[in-house]
Amino acid sequence: MGPMATALVLYTGIAPHTIWPWLLLGQAALIVAGAVFINLWLRRSVFDPLRQLTEQVHHAAHSGIHPTIEPIRSSVLTPVSDAVVTISQELARSRRETHKAMALSATHAAQLSARLEAIIRDLADGLVLCNLSHRIVLFNDATQLLLGDDMSLGLGRSLTQLLKESQLHEALAELQRRKAADLDPRSTLEFACERSNPAAERLRCRMSLILTEDGDCEGYVVTLSPLEKPADEKSEARVLSRSRVAPRPEFYDFSLFDPRSSSPLLEQPIKSLPLTVFDLETTGLKPSQGDAIVQIAGIRILNGRLVSGEVFDRMVNPGRAIPASATRIHGITDEMVSSHPPAEIVLADFFNFSQDSVLVAHNAAFDMKCLSVQESTTGIRFDHPILDTLLLSILLQPAQTDHSLDALCTRFEINNTDRHTAFGDARATAEILINMLPLLEGIGLSTLGEVITACSRIYDMRSLQSHF
Repeated sequence: MGPMATALVLYTGIAPHTIWPWLLLGQAALIVAGAVFINLWLRRSVFDPLRQLTEQVHHAAHSGIHPTIEPIRSSVLTPVSDAVVTISQELARSRRETHKAMALSATHAAQLSARLEAIIRDLADGLVLCNLSHRIVLFNDATQLLLGDDMSLGLGRSLTQLLKESQLHEALAELQRRKAADLDPRSTLEFACERSNPAAERLRCRMSLILTEDGDCEGYVVTLSPLEKPADEKSEARVLSRSRVAPRPEFYDFSLFDPRSSSPLLEQPIKSLPLTVFDLETTGLKPSQGDAIVQIAGIRILNGRLVSGEVFDRMVNPGRAIPASATRIHGITDEMVSSHPPAEIVLADFFNFSQDSVLVAHNAAFDMKCLSVQESTTGIRFDHPILDTLLLSILLQPAQTDHSLDALCTRFEINNTDRHTAFGDARATAEILINMLPLLEGIGLSTLGEVITACSRIYDMRSLQSHF
């Protein structure tokens, strides 16, 4: 018997054989308490700071921005943290120098490109370049004048949505036949083409193949003009209409000539897919109880970058009063929406704008619930694949506690000056998503299916929608 046990026996008068269980129990309690204390200390001083540091390093390594890594103030990890901060600062300096060199080398190419753009924009006839899948690679202002405000005109969209598909197929097949027979690979085929809209006037089309240096066909070019309109009348109409053409800073993307994957949609990289990032403003947060859309905006991402010329921004008459509590947030009043069309008209236009794309929103469960409750009145079902930047943020940075749009704008250094407007929030969400794409690749997620599966493990979209 040890001295402590002997003293305890003498002091209490308890028999030795009965004191041992209490001693063992006390020692076990001390061991458990010590283990709990050590575990809490390790978690707070080592594991949690390391997890946050890991997320920050991953963010700095794969994003295109230069985020500031917060140093860890811990006696154990401070040297490691200081070394990581130093490396991140050197990485940021190296990136700045690389970007500066790239900008200087691109100046001359940009000047040449600007001259080409000026020539193409001011052609009297419409000009459209397509790849072999009829996806639009380039178009000019005259094309926009001829086709009007058709939502189907845009980079990456199919020309078959504007012109009759069978005639385009036949013309392209004939030119390819001539090339294969070595008749005249650079010949031009002229034909009167009908519009996809039967009520629209036919157009005169001249199609020729686009050949690579090796003589392979990678697409075609079509010039468009009114079918029966004299040249002088056509020019006059163009001058009168030109002021109505919205500026298009981006009207071509030659990377669209690259062959499009034939893999199933879920197996394709997100970067290669057309994305429509959108946001809604509503009368309230309970669409299942009658709250309705008052504004909807969308912006397209193609090949991992914003297509700044293709935007959707419309007010909606909700058919009910807008509560003052909602107006205080988004600033939209009953008077502002009174002259605008109802949801069935605006959502039909937005459906055309977003067709053949992946829909993206922040807290997408709410936005998709707002769209789904309109199905019975509009007859429009948005069955697009869905990505949610809220879930992506939780997936990429689980140690962060704030995944709001404001928090993400801060983390990705995005200035959202139009907060709580549908277009401002849609654009901010689009910029956030673009910054997230390399981060997703950094953790081994690149295809649409991989990302959707990873997000579904966090939350089920249907269960989220039930809250609204």
